[in-house]
Amino acid sequence: MTARALPSGPGNLPFSTALRTRIDLAQLAKPLWARAGRHLHHARFLLRAAMERHGIVLMYHRIAEPGADPWDLAVSPANFAAHLDVLQRYGQCVSLADFADRLDAPDRPKRMIAVTFDDGNRDNLTAGVPALAAHDVPATIFVVSGTVGAGRDFWWDALARVFLTMAELPAELSLEACGTVHGW
Repeated sequence: MTARALPSGPGNLPFSTALRTRIDLAQLAKPLWARAGRHLHHARFLLRAAMERHGIVLMYHRIAEPGADPWDLAVSPANFAAHLDVLQRYGQCVSLADFADRLDAPDRPKRMIAVTFDDGNRDNLTAGVPALAAHDVPATIFVVSGTVGAGRDFWWDALARVFLTMAELPAELSLEACGTVHGW
């Protein structure tokens, strides 16, 4: 990275370490955004963490490219791999248990990062775990126990599939709630 000369005069400081740090971080952020795409908003927090000694817990939901993602919960496998590259480069990835144990320790690592997944979608196992293993990044997956082996979508995924990805809506919509079937 090249440094630019800054104008001097009233209100302008000569090129100093503080200004150089600010410029270097801004220049560092540009390739991060360009390389990893729209889901790498986590990089902003990692760059802030570079200046302080604390930890970050990143939460993911899905590692997939669904036909519809109205809540923006999915990260493509390619972007997830790019996230893991950035995490390894700019921090120390630890398990959630290690993170909790070391958070208040005086010798904790700078930029400590824990990766978690909510809901336990199948793609966490099929796409997430292989990428995590390839990058040697530990993670914690929180599984909704009532969905294991149920063979059905979460309600929000079912609604998105019906209303946002079907070429033609069904003639009738039926919903069972508390043992009563409602039809529209």
